[in-house]
Amino acid sequence: MSAMEDEIRELIKDSFGSIPKFAKVIKMSPQTIYSVLNNKITRASMKTVMPIAAGLRIDPFLLMEGKVEKLSDGERGYVDVPLYGSISAGEATEPIVAEEMFPIPAELGDAYPSSFVLKVSGESMNRTLPNGCYALVHPCDAIDAPGHPYAVCIGASEATIKCVKPLENGIELTPDSTDPTFKAQVFDYSDEESEPVTIVGKVVWFCPPLSWQQED
Repeated sequence: MSAMEDEIRELIKDSFGSIPKFAKVIKMSPQTIYSVLNNKITRASMKTVMPIAAGLRIDPFLLMEGKVEKLSDGERGYVDVPLYGSISAGEATEPIVAEEMFPIPAELGDAYPSSFVLKVSGESMNRTLPNGCYALVHPCDAIDAPGHPYAVCIGASEATIKCVKPLENGIELTPDSTDPTFKAQVFDYSDEESEPVTIVGKVVWFCPPLSWQQED
C-alpha cells in the first residue's frame, strides 16, 4: 500500500470516522473500499473510484494518476447517467434495457445532459474502444463527424458501435480493430433488401475496463 492509499484512509477517518461509515454514506460496500485501498487505487475502475472521490471531495482524475487534490467549493466530482447494458462492437445484437446508473465527470454531464452509457462488448473497435469499456453516447440522429464512432441500430432492433461514414445513397459502418477479419459493411439505400441503419448517438467519451492495459 502506498502513501496515497494511507492518505485516503486518513481522509476517511477524519471526515467519517471509519470506512464502514463512509461506505454507508456513498452507498458502496466496505469490502469494495477495502479492496481498492489494499490493491492500489490507480488499478481500480473509474466507476469504483468516482463515488469514493466524490465522497471525499477530491479530484477523481488526479486520483487515478496517483495524486490527492481537494476539489474547490464550486467544483462537482461526478453525475450519474443511465447505463443501458451491453452494446456490441462485433456482431450486432439486441440492445438491453437500462439496468443502473453510471458516474461520469460532472463537466461531461453538463456538456451532454441527455447522454447515456453503453458497455462495449467485442473486439471490432478495440483500437478506439477496448472490449468491456463504458462508452458515453450523446443522442443524435445525424452524422456530424464522419469516421467517428457512433451507436447505430441496424434494422428494427439490432445495435452496435462502429465508425460511421455517410455515402451518396447509403451508409458505411467501419470497424477500428487490430483484428483484420472485421470488415466494413455498406448499406445501399437503393437496394430494397438492404436493412435501414438508424443513428442512435455519437460516442463522446469512454471509461476503460479494469483489465485494460495500453500497448506500447
